[in-house]
Amino acid sequence: MKIILNGVYFGGNCPIFYRVLKDLGHDVKVYDVLFINSYNEFSDLINEEDLIIPKYSFFIFLKLRLYRKFFKKKWINILVKKVNDFIIDFKPDVIFNHQISIRSNVMLKAKFKPQFNFVYGSEIKQKNKTNSDLKFAIENAEYTFVPSLEAQNILLNYFPDLSNKLCLSTTNFIYPDKLMKTYLNCDIVKIRNDYNYLKDDFIIYDNRSLRNIDLSLNLVKAIKLLKDSSYDCKMILVKGYSGSDEVIEVIKDKISDWKLTNHISIIDKSITDKSHYELLALSDAYCSILKADEFGSGIAQAMYFKKILLLSNLEVYKQYIKDNAIYVNKLNYKDISNSIINLINKNYKIDFKYNYDLVDKKFNALTNIEFVLNKVKK
Repeated sequence: MKIILNGVYFGGNCPIFYRVLKDLGHDVKVYDVLFINSYNEFSDLINEEDLIIPKYSFFIFLKLRLYRKFFKKKWINILVKKVNDFIIDFKPDVIFNHQISIRSNVMLKAKFKPQFNFVYGSEIKQKNKTNSDLKFAIENAEYTFVPSLEAQNILLNYFPDLSNKLCLSTTNFIYPDKLMKTYLNCDIVKIRNDYNYLKDDFIIYDNRSLRNIDLSLNLVKAIKLLKDSSYDCKMILVKGYSGSDEVIEVIKDKISDWKLTNHISIIDKSITDKSHYELLALSDAYCSILKADEFGSGIAQAMYFKKILLLSNLEVYKQYIKDNAIYVNKLNYKDISNSIINLINKNYKIDFKYNYDLVDKKFNALTNIEFVLNKVKK
C-alpha cells in the first residue's frame, strides 16, 4: 500500500511504525503537518527521502506565524491546502495519524478517507470531553486505536455514542532492528568511556521527565539528597521530543546552584536512536516517573535491554510488569532517593527474563502492526 504517516518524526512510536511498514514492503511517507524542522536530528529508522516537510515561501511563512497566533482558522486552512496538494501528488491508500492533536485534525480536515488515529494514554488523561480536537478526530477517522481498556473506558465515558469508532491496540511498539541489537551485547565500558563515565558509576537514564517541572525538580532533589548522604549516583536527563525548554532552564539553574554538575547531565535536544540505545546500554537503570502514562516505548526498550526500572506507581505499569520494577511516589523526592539507594545496594528482586519476554509478547511491533493492517483491509 501507499501510506502516509502523520506524526512526530524525531521520536515516539511513529518512526518504529514507519520502519515496520517499510520492511513489510509498503511505500511510506512521514508527513510533518506542522513543518517543525527546528529539531536537528530525526530518527535513524526513517529514510531521509521519505520524510516530507512542506515548504512555504517566505511570505506565506510569515502569514502562518501571524495567523497561528491571531487567526487560527486561517492558519489551519493554509496547512490543509498544503496537505491536499501532497495527497493529490502521492495518491495514498491510507493515512495514519499518530497522536490526536492539531496535527491529526489538519490531516482529517483534508477529507481524505480512510484515516486511522493512534491516541496515547497521556493525551486522553490530559484532555477532557470538552476538548474539540479529541471529539473531532474520533468522529472523522474510521477507527481510533486506543492503548488500554482503561483509556477506552475514559473515552467511552466522554463520548458514549462513538464506541463503534474505538479499537483496542497498543500504541507502544518495540522493533529489535539491527541497530538496537548492536547495542544489546556491546562493550559497555567503552561506551561509558566515550561518555566520560567510569566503569563502576551507577547511572540512571531518563528521557521523559523534562516535560514537567515538578517531576524534574523531584529527581534533582533526590540526587542532591543522595550526594549529601555520600552516595554517588549519576543521572542523565534527555529532553527528547516532549521536553520543555523552560523546564530545562530551571533544572540547569538548580544543578548549578546545588553543585550537582558532576552528578546530573542534561542533553537539551532530541537525540538519534543510536544515541538513545547507547544511553540505554551504558545505564544501570531507566527512569520514568510521569503523572499519567500508558506504557512508553522507552520503558519497553529498557525492559528489552534488561535494565532496572524506576517507575512512578501507576496501575498501568503494575498491570504488566507486576513486581519487576521499583515503584516510587513521584511527588516525594525522599522516596525517590531511598529507592535509588536500594538500587545502588542491589536491594531488590527483579525477574529480568519476565520483563524481556513480556516485551515480545505484548509490545512486539510486527505483531501489533499486522493487527492494525488487518483492520485497515477490512
